[in-house]
Amino acid sequence: EGGGIYRHTRIVRAPTLNFDLNGVVARSAISWAGTPGATPRAASATLTLEATVRNQGTSASSAGTHVTFRVTDPMGEPVGTPASAPLPPVAPGATATVEQSVTLQDPALWSLRSPALYTVSAELVAAGTPVDGVNVSHGVREISFSGADPGPSCSVNHQPFKWRGFCDHDNFAVVGMAVPDRLKLFRAQMSRAVGGNSRRTSHNPPDPVMLDLYDALGMLVMDETRIFNSDNTSVAAMAGLVQRDRNHPSVAMWSFCNEVACEPPSSDPESAEPQAGAALFQAAAIAADPTRPTSANTPGWGGHWPPFIPDDKLTDQIQIQGFSHAGGGPKGSPAQFHAQHPTKPIFGSECCSCNTNRDTDSGCESSDGHDTCVQQSFAADCSQAQTDVYNLPKWIVGTMVWTLFDYIGEPSGGWPNVIGSFGQFDVAGFPKAQAFWYKALWLLRIDDSSADKPFPTNGHDLAGGGGITADPENFPQSDNPAHTVHIVESWEAPVAYPPSPTPPKTKSIHVYSDATSVELFVNGVSQGTRTIPVQTPGGDGGPTTNQTWATWTNLTWVAGNVSAVARDDSAVVVASETRRTSGAAAGLVLSLDVPSPISGTGTHLLLDGQDTALVRASVVDATGQVVHDAAHPVTFSVSGPGVLQGVHNGMNWQHGRNDLATVEAFHGLVRAVVRATSVAGRPEAEQALLAAIDLDSDIVTNHTPDNDVGSLTVTASTPGLPAVTLSIPVSTNPGSAGVKAVAAASAGKLVTF
Repeated sequence: EGGGIYRHTRIVRAPTLNFDLNGVVARSAISWAGTPGATPRAASATLTLEATVRNQGTSASSAGTHVTFRVTDPMGEPVGTPASAPLPPVAPGATATVEQSVTLQDPALWSLRSPALYTVSAELVAAGTPVDGVNVSHGVREISFSGADPGPSCSVNHQPFKWRGFCDHDNFAVVGMAVPDRLKLFRAQMSRAVGGNSRRTSHNPPDPVMLDLYDALGMLVMDETRIFNSDNTSVAAMAGLVQRDRNHPSVAMWSFCNEVACEPPSSDPESAEPQAGAALFQAAAIAADPTRPTSANTPGWGGHWPPFIPDDKLTDQIQIQGFSHAGGGPKGSPAQFHAQHPTKPIFGSECCSCNTNRDTDSGCESSDGHDTCVQQSFAADCSQAQTDVYNLPKWIVGTMVWTLFDYIGEPSGGWPNVIGSFGQFDVAGFPKAQAFWYKALWLLRIDDSSADKPFPTNGHDLAGGGGITADPENFPQSDNPAHTVHIVESWEAPVAYPPSPTPPKTKSIHVYSDATSVELFVNGVSQGTRTIPVQTPGGDGGPTTNQTWATWTNLTWVAGNVSAVARDDSAVVVASETRRTSGAAAGLVLSLDVPSPISGTGTHLLLDGQDTALVRASVVDATGQVVHDAAHPVTFSVSGPGVLQGVHNGMNWQHGRNDLATVEAFHGLVRAVVRATSVAGRPEAEQALLAAIDLDSDIVTNHTPDNDVGSLTVTASTPGLPAVTLSIPVSTNPGSAGVKAVAAASAGKLVTF
């Protein structure tokens, strides 16, 4: 789970009479208006504003001290009437809390497509002089949960909202646990790119920067702590998590624990200990934030359902029942629990552990990751069987897939693997085949009118106006953003698995698409058409016959190409893809995945000494196609205001050091992580401070003027092929290139990979 300081760390300087840490909080209650049967309109919202003041001085606070609250709208304009509250005398070492309210007329609501954020400012005034001030963000929204048939199980602002999200361990190739802010944005945007609208912070309190980004993107969060116990330290940690994160509109529920830490088997002699903390955790959470429900990721596998132990106290306390890896159908944990608790909300807080390797045609079937084998790319059968458990029943809140990205540690498939291969993207951020499956099912098959779809795919959805086809330079590969078709396997010579001295002469091809039919061609000859029916919500999440992929088996392999043509219900071609047998490596191609408008991560790297870019190197043949089995050693160098932080190839058995300049390609791809070293984009005071105290790092404080910051150039080379270069745009303007500004500008807009 990492170690050391891997997040932003700050020292806060304040006067002896100051706002307590996390002591300013805003809550809103919406007054709705409208006609029966129609989605109501928010007529007004009353903000309840609270501030706790701490006296760290040696004498009581003076009379006449007061707190003034002000509210500004998402455009920075004042709204409502400023409200002041007198502060009662505060003794040394004590605290006092004041409360006021501000009413907003016709408030802008916080939602997935349009996450409006207000700013609440609290000012502490003593003897007529402001002595402290705090700003917090606030989103006006109403989220409700229900377990009753027929749903909806969750609503946001009175609109049905099915959670489709991912768990994730917060680490990444090269950087480990110290994930830079722009890479956090990249990870959030890739969730949106496959239809994700939510995140579980498995299994630790999240980086506040991450919550800021989800606030800006409109995504919902299950905010989780790690240690569930009855001791004072654990309970205080839960209270601290809630106090710290309660102003984030993205946070929709609190989670107490994970799996057996929630409900250990009764054979465990200490099984009663965590349970004793249930009431204490619940009281701590509700005291700090009475507006959000509590939950927990309880074990659901093997037919178990809470209570997992005879004397279960956790289920009695939490308000949403979370399940980890539960089975579907009438005998599955959710259905059993629902039968006994028909009105309690149920959540698939962890599911769908399906292991894959990027671009691996032959291997073992995806399972629980404990078998020693090489995992193949195809895993739609695993993904469908497990997501159906929570996606189909209307009385289940939603699904948190394990995981969005591969991660360091918890390796699947046995040695020599060192990386968990559960992700839809590999550890270096390259998409695996399952990313296209989720995109087809979770994004493109969701109607544009659904409030739980992160952006429309049939309308004008790009920042700056116009449909995606109006921007071919930034989105050259997306001729039709409303549909996709993806061929899982390559058209290279078939390989036997398990290995055999006699290579096979045929191979199978799987295709993912949101379209309802796909026709496959091998060297121009049709191999037939397969239908991909639309899943029908409802039922108990048991097995269905609606297969969400297309399969062709026993295809005689002859070098050339395989093509998939997707058609809609009217037999109109809506998407196509061709994969060719690779030729000899003819060159390297460099491209920029981050920052990039395609991935929703901006257009420039901010010169703040920390911002980070992701560069992709592809080994291609004469046609420009990535050479499927290319394993060329690729070496990178960087010139200008940046440094090469390291390289990776996304391979799950990559054992080399991450801070080297060279790594072999894995299926033709290599990742370089490049960090800005200039701090020209920081305020002058911070630049001067860094120049004085940061003497041993590679931070550059003697930068060029703001209008001439220079260029950041990446060079890649491999023996036998010409070297290539790529320029990374840089900026000194955090107002446009800063990560939070980029996130806010991309809300409701299309992103892809």
